Amino acid sequence: MKLADAITYCIDYHKINSRPNTLVNYEFIIGKLGHRYQNRHIDAIKTEEIIAFLANNWYWPKLTESIFSKTCH
Repeated sequence: MKLADAITYCIDYHKINSRPNTLVNYEFIIGKLGHRYQNRHIDAIKTEEIIAFLANNWYWPKLTESIFSKTCH
């Protein structure tokens, strides 16, 4: 399955089952992922590529900061 098709299924799911703010966040993050890997099959995207994608975007430091602040206090 191509990533673009998987993104469509994911967003359709969240349109029905998620709150509006959650949907906006998924659309933002998954949209950036889709833009970068849009023509590739899911099986062809390596874990290292996903980690690099997350590390090169602004929300990764905020996410890790949030996780560490909750687990360290």
